[in-house]
Amino acid sequence: MTKRGRPPHQPTTKDRTYVESLASYGVPEEEIARVMDINRLTLGKYYRRELDLGHVKTNAQVAGFLFNAAKKGSVQAMMFWLRCRARWSEPRDQTAGMGPGKKEAAAIAAQQVDVNSPFDSVIAARAKRNVGSQLPGLARPTVAWPVADPRSSAQ
Repeated sequence: MTKRGRPPHQPTTKDRTYVESLASYGVPEEEIARVMDINRLTLGKYYRRELDLGHVKTNAQVAGFLFNAAKKGSVQAMMFWLRCRARWSEPRDQTAGMGPGKKEAAAIAAQQVDVNSPFDSVIAARAKRNVGSQLPGLARPTVAWPVADPRSSAQ
């Protein structure tokens, strides 16, 4: 009586090296199994060590290149090494990305004129009176907020 189905997988040294190199490049196990023309479970059964150590060996090799570049004087390599391995970090600006505080916002709002206020006609009239003078020193100073004109108060 003969067995049906595929013959059992026989991994070779060449297959092991190939699986380890694919794993070191970050190829997912599902795709490695497809390239090897075997089931993912079979891949895990026969190549578990290669799958687990492939990326570790590559990371170690890249770390060696980085370390050698840092030793040769590459400032970028030194900074990267210190950030990752020595946990150095650059100081952060605590105020970056933050708007003005409550007091600063109130001071800015006090200096800006709101043209939609009930006093917008008073502001427009004052601005109109100051525009006509071409001689220096004769123009009335502009104010940041509406002030009632003492001449027009009829009490």
